[in-house]
Formats: sequence, C-alpha cells, structure tokens
Amino acid sequence: MIQNDKFLLPKIENWEKWGTLFTNKDIWKDIIISICEKHGIKFKEMEAGFPGTNAVFVLDKKYVIKIFAPECSEDFRKEMNCLNLFSSCENMKFYQPKILFYGNYQDRREWIYLIISFIEGEAIRDERDKIKKENMVEIVEHLAALVKEMHQMDYCQNEYWEKLKGKLNWQNYFEKKKKETLESLREAKLVNDKAISEMEEKFKKIFDLDQEVDFVLVNGDLTEDHLLIKKSVQEPTSYRVSGLIDYGDAMIAPCEYEFVALWGSLLDFDPFLFHKFIIKYNKEINFDTSFRDKMMCFTLIHEFSFLIIKDFLTKKRIEKISSWDQIRDIFWKKELEEFNLK
Repeated sequence: MIQNDKFLLPKIENWEKWGTLFTNKDIWKDIIISICEKHGIKFKEMEAGFPGTNAVFVLDKKYVIKIFAPECSEDFRKEMNCLNLFSSCENMKFYQPKILFYGNYQDRREWIYLIISFIEGEAIRDERDKIKKENMVEIVEHLAALVKEMHQMDYCQNEYWEKLKGKLNWQNYFEKKKKETLESLREAKLVNDKAISEMEEKFKKIFDLDQEVDFVLVNGDLTEDHLLIKKSVQEPTSYRVSGLIDYGDAMIAPCEYEFVALWGSLLDFDPFLFHKFIIKYNKEINFDTSFRDKMMCFTLIHEFSFLIIKDFLTKKRIEKISSWDQIRDIFWKKELEEFNLK
C-alpha cells in the first residue's frame, strides 16, 4: 500500500546515488515525519547522524531513526537481534539503545526502518585529543569488559544467531572473503606475486579449518565511530563509556575477528592501549610473532579488508607490498611483542 500520493524520494539506482542522499535531511524529513506520526512520536529538531551506510537521524536527542539502505535488510536483522539479545545482559544492556519501533515504509520501494532510544555521548573519534592517558586506559578497560561479556554470552538463545553458528558458516565466509581480498589486492597492484603466495601459505597454516575453534558473537566493526563517551559527573575533566552502537556488521566468528577494527580504528594502532585492552579481556593471550601473523590473517579476511589496507598504505605512502613480513609489520607492529603477557 502506498502511504503517500506521490513519491518523496528520487530514484536511487546505485550506491553512488545513495551516497548523495542518505544524510540529506531535506529529502528524508517528510518520510520521517510520516513514520513518526504512525508511532505517535512528535519532534522539533532533526539532525543527521555520522555518515555510514544507512540513513540515520537523531530526533530531539531522544530518538534515533535508522532507515536501512537498499540491499541492507540483513543489517536490520543483525541490529535487531543483537539488541534483543543484549537486553538480558548484566552490564551490556546499560550501554545499548532500546528498540522502540520498527517497520516498513513504501516509497518507490520498501524501506525498512528501526527507531531506538538515543544514547547521550560523543563518538570517541571527536574527543580523543582531549582525553588524558590514564583516563583513556580506564575507557579501554571498561570497553574490554563489555566486549568480553558480549563474547561470553550464549548467543544460541536467539533463534537468528543460533542458525548462523558453527564451522560451516565460518568456512564459507572465510573462503569467499579470502579470494575476494587477494583478487582485489592483486588487481589494485598493491601487492606483488611473492606476497600473495606468502599470504596463501599463512592462511593454510593459521586457518586449519579442521581444527576446533570457539565462535562468539562479535560486533565486527568496533571503530572510533561506534564507542560513545561522555564527561563524568563526578569528575568533569574525565570521560566515561556511555554506549556501544551499530551492530549491522555483527557476525558469529572467532574472537580475533573483533580485534581488527578495534586496533586499526578505535585504538588508532596504539600498542600500549591494545595491551591494556587484552589484559582486561584475556590475559592468556601471548603477544608474539605467531599472534601478529594470526591478526594479519584476520585483517585480510575482515569485511572491510581491502579498504582498510588500501587506506592505510596510502597514508603510509607505500605503493606496493613485497612480502608477508612487510605487511604484517606495517599493520601489527613488532612493538606489540614488547608487551608480551607471558
């Protein structure tokens, strides 16, 4: 059923077109008003969220409405099922938005939307330079405790995640992503044939698919955009964690998958902070060359692996990778071994 006499959105035929529209308040305002009226929500102020994949708008700093991009219905299901699961957690539930409403809106196509509660705070990206070192350690340790709780939870109590458990789903993802990443790196001429061959060998050695692996629910995209912090009431010069947001890239995977975005974005490649995180998360992890090899493999099969590698090499002004040791030492610094935990 069409909910308006005319279409409110222009035709969106590709991702390039979507990229010009999804943060435009003027284009989305009438649709959001219509959705809110359906659910009895009134608002005065509307602001666009930080650009990502989906159209996100904050209403009166009370509600957040997320309208999912074309072909991103799976993001919606992941977000919904994560938030439902976290509502029963001892600590995680206090740092997650609450699901208020969800549904579909018809305008040229069916748009899936989700309305959640607003969490006060700023992305750590915007406040990083203002945070004292000892305060940053407190934030990182708090984050580690929350991530540990998430990884230890019984995700099989949720029907959606229960269906995605097991080795076969991971193996399918691994094989597909490995092939995709290596082909993209080769086509972009960012690595030579020797490096590609060495990557293949490391994959065989580290990802023995016959080996037993513990699978956990991971956020998958713990970047500097997705950790919210705010000033402490007791200590106005200090910050504390106020929220963890965005589970559209969540998946069932080995825990190491989580560390890729954490290391490269949220912790900004800082060995000291990563060490503090790991001590709180699992002090049994050993920061040796084998660990760095494993983490480089996980970097290469991350959902956003090609973009991560391409952007980082561009910043470092490195035109081409010539060996495994080179790419591992660039991304997962040898300096990490100075923080060996055993």
